Amino acid sequence: MKIKCICILLFSMLSISNCVLAQYPKTMYNYNGNGSDVGIYFWYDIVLTYSVPITGHYSMTSATGADKGIFCNNIKSNAIINNTLSNVNRVIAPPSNRVSCSAYDTAIGDYYQNNLFLTVVSGYNQNTVKLPIQYDNMSTSVNFANAVYSSLFSFPVNKLLLPAATLKYLDATAEVESNNASIKSTAQTITSGCTDYRTAVIKLCQWIEANIKMQDNAPQTKSSQVLSNKLAKCDGAAHLLAAFCRSLNIPARIVNGYIVQHGVTYPTNTGSITLGSGNGTTLVGHAACEIYVPYMNNWVRCDPAQRTVLFGPQQFIKVATGMDAKDISYYGWSAFSYTFNQPTAPSLTKMDLNPSVFYSYPISNYKLVNSETFQGTANTSGNFGLLCAVPPQVATGFEDMTTIQGQPYPNPVNDLLSFPCNGEPIRVEIYDLKGTRLYTEMLSGEDTCQLDVSFLNTGLYLVRVDGETYKIAKN
Repeated sequence: MKIKCICILLFSMLSISNCVLAQYPKTMYNYNGNGSDVGIYFWYDIVLTYSVPITGHYSMTSATGADKGIFCNNIKSNAIINNTLSNVNRVIAPPSNRVSCSAYDTAIGDYYQNNLFLTVVSGYNQNTVKLPIQYDNMSTSVNFANAVYSSLFSFPVNKLLLPAATLKYLDATAEVESNNASIKSTAQTITSGCTDYRTAVIKLCQWIEANIKMQDNAPQTKSSQVLSNKLAKCDGAAHLLAAFCRSLNIPARIVNGYIVQHGVTYPTNTGSITLGSGNGTTLVGHAACEIYVPYMNNWVRCDPAQRTVLFGPQQFIKVATGMDAKDISYYGWSAFSYTFNQPTAPSLTKMDLNPSVFYSYPISNYKLVNSETFQGTANTSGNFGLLCAVPPQVATGFEDMTTIQGQPYPNPVNDLLSFPCNGEPIRVEIYDLKGTRLYTEMLSGEDTCQLDVSFLNTGLYLVRVDGETYKIAKN
């Protein structure tokens, strides 16, 4: 099963069938300051429906240790590196003293799932079971510290310089058709003349904003359909951006989660702008795109449906990433063993997952540092495209920033090569492309280790970090 993805249009859209050539200036804002949302209560209500009432003792078991049982995606603070999500205490609270369950987590790629196994004692006498999974009193914060970054990675992208862990996010899928001829040629046309990574990504996002009409009930989800019909909801827009990026050797993955309907106000050079609306008590499913940014060594969210680029609003609760939106299972159940003590077996026939949220109060405090003008079109002059890029130490919402541990940066490098080390010593070895070892050193540091590589000649090298090999370019 999959939660229907509903998009929120944050600003009014001018409805015209074709992209008008007239250009309108838009602004990219750079912030220095911080803000936070405090007192966030998030929970899933799992409702299980059985074929008959459970009257005798009923118990689910995992015979192999690999069964998922009942599953739904988990919010987990240590699932993602470099985030400010705190106080994530999972509590499973069955409403009856006759119902209990055991739970564990399973890593699914870049995210985690709750796996639950239910036990019901005799005398329950109902055919539905409700299991609330609560995450109480969470806090998330944003700290924009000189958040606009410079373009330190060239375009077109040299695939050999990308870390191995990102390469699968260059592959095509049935939804993200990066090998489609029209998608490839359109992406190449949009980015023609671009010489840096950042500008290429922004131009791709701008094109979607200018040419794809957002509509909540749009049936198109495949990237080729969205490109052809110029109509999409959130998952379709995310699939098209991912397809554009992958066709150009820019790793892109789909991120699913929930939008909390409450507003966050950001300052502008002429006043302020608010993303979202509501009182913080309503959730809708949402899909966006995450772009791997090599010189930041991070995935950063681009949300074409909400008109944000290289930035993620605080209102988004991220729960899972995948190759495309259909690659991510929000909830369901798998084959499992169970025992029962009644004449007719109570078979699980239906599972509903009802997410809920409550914000006790929001806080935002940002200061504008400077702005950068970019071009929009008449089709999007009613949509304020908010762009903000963030450095690796910044989180822009729930579990927003991920780091591929050990990946050296920047790449290409001039003098100092940095490595995430998280307080642990790491062994760094440098080889030429023939496999000859040129240098070895043990490094240590609280968060980041650095190695002076100014002694290396210009060219390509292999850097081995605790057994994992990366290719870097020395300027």
